[in-house]
Amino acid sequence: MDSLIEQLKERIKDPDRYKGAAKKVQEIEKLFGKGKFGYTSVIPAPATLEELDAAEQELDFPLPQLLRDIYSQVANGGFGPGYGILGISPNGATDDDGGTALTVGLCVEDPDSEDGYSWPDALLPICYYGDGVFACLDCSTENGPLFGFDSGELEDAPFAPSLREWLEEWLKDE
Repeated sequence: MDSLIEQLKERIKDPDRYKGAAKKVQEIEKLFGKGKFGYTSVIPAPATLEELDAAEQELDFPLPQLLRDIYSQVANGGFGPGYGILGISPNGATDDDGGTALTVGLCVEDPDSEDGYSWPDALLPICYYGDGVFACLDCSTENGPLFGFDSGELEDAPFAPSLREWLEEWLKDE
């Protein structure tokens, strides 16, 4: 098994380190209760292969194998940088509006947009940082880079060269 997968499985066992904003999520839960604003300290169960296949069919592009492995072997989101990786199915982790990677990705891509904005093919919002900021993975290649998306604007240059390197950096952060 991939050592990154093993490291992620180990990291999510620690309630103080399972996501970048773990302490903030715990504070929100104390003030407002679990699940308020879409934030929760509960890590969802892994996605099923059927859920992954259905998401790929709806997105109309395949997910990179590492992302599939993370969803199916670690958890259906809810851990990682920021407020965590978004789930891929309705049973997964969501942003504060209840969106998963699938629903946010389908929502952002609007071919009928009046401003002529065109969302790049095979770009998937996979991590939520709050306030309309997402990390988006280029799924057009197996080792695609990650781009920032901030309140309607996609950054021109990637902020991480690949999903693996981005998560390895997060794992190093104490």
